[in-house]
Amino acid sequence: MSVKVNGDLSCVQPKVTLNALTSSTNVLFNWAGPKGFSSDKKNPEATDIGNYTLKVTDPVNGCISQANATVKGEECVKNKN
Repeated sequence: MSVKVNGDLSCVQPKVTLNALTSSTNVLFNWAGPKGFSSDKKNPEATDIGNYTLKVTDPVNGCISQANATVKGEECVKNKN
């Protein structure tokens, strides 16, 4: 199992997809990341720069795999006009 990020964050691209690359079926996904990010989706969207951890659990045999991904890019400051 591995993870992939589909790009870098920017003012033009304010979110990226975190992709879980696994051939396993019927598993549970548990993503955690910066600013309290969590998701149980296989491929959630991330809006913050930082490190994300994915734990994949097989509910039948209890095996757990873990992988990490780093979302890179630039923080955007919104105009307050």
